[in-house]
Amino acid sequence: MSWYTVLREHDKAAFDVLCFDTSPGPEDVTTQRIKRYGHIWQRVAGLDNAALAATIRQSRVDILIDLSGHTRCNRLLVFALKAAPVQATWLGYLNTTGLSSIDYRITDAFLDPPGATEHLHTETLVRLKNQACLTPPDPSPPVATLPALRTGRITFGSVNNWVKVSDATKDTWATIIRKAGHARLLIVAAGAQNDEFRRSVVSDFVSRGVSAEQVSMYPFLPLTGFLQLLAEVDIGLDPFPYGGGTTTMHCLWMGVPVVTLAGKTAFARNSVGLLNRVGLSHLVAAELEGYVKTALDLATDLPNLANIRVGLRDRMLRSPLVDADRFTRNLESAYRAMWCNYCLGRREPIDIA
Repeated sequence: MSWYTVLREHDKAAFDVLCFDTSPGPEDVTTQRIKRYGHIWQRVAGLDNAALAATIRQSRVDILIDLSGHTRCNRLLVFALKAAPVQATWLGYLNTTGLSSIDYRITDAFLDPPGATEHLHTETLVRLKNQACLTPPDPSPPVATLPALRTGRITFGSVNNWVKVSDATKDTWATIIRKAGHARLLIVAAGAQNDEFRRSVVSDFVSRGVSAEQVSMYPFLPLTGFLQLLAEVDIGLDPFPYGGGTTTMHCLWMGVPVVTLAGKTAFARNSVGLLNRVGLSHLVAAELEGYVKTALDLATDLPNLANIRVGLRDRMLRSPLVDADRFTRNLESAYRAMWCNYCLGRREPIDIA
């Protein structure tokens, strides 16, 4: 995802990058790979908030970026101590931190349309061309032929964290499966290897009029296995009110279009910009009826669905969603604008087109 890419692509002649690793877990293969990008790396999980804030100040950091927000193992109290002159939050949490000590939240105009969510933030918004980018997995499986042409039925897919799947989402997906006829719902969810959890999820759909045989569940898989499994999915269904981000980009990379419901917050608009950037804005629904209709329209036009699948990887490659260099340059421009604002004693919105 984006921050790995940024660490690889940063202009080392113009920016000194210090990484403060707050993870309590042991160093893994991913960490070892990122450390080879040549930035200063400090493991600081053992420091309390005051000590970590002091370490950051002693390192003379100008701009400090939070990647966690209100998620597990965050260090927001360090930001509350104003460990750096300019502080911003990005990527890990699509909402305000509520901290007046964090100056900016990095987003884009699809997640936070101008004039729509500023009043919900303590931070000033910085809008990039797109809020995130994907480094395509290497190697990646080739895009498979539309599975419906082989199986004779449409397979809808849910590949997001299952906690995002609300009761309203289940109601809507069940309606789609019933109306689509001989359709299937393929679910990837942590814990799917557990019989009790799997029976509970399947029974949720059975109680909504879907037969148990129409629901298949898979546990979380290593990335290569996950991408290979997407060869079995015709249409991705985005949960709401919290849509997918990285999972949506992986679906698009593997030729799987995703239907999403655009809400009023960034959480509920996570897939909107991603679909727009690859020319699939017609898969963004404004209301539940439109979400159902969009999914069924796709499912009943196999030639169109097959054409979308064949061309999606090329659309991704031509889009800013995988242009790591342009993304990083835009982010660096945002950093310069933040610092300029600070030097001028102001905090104004930033728009990097």
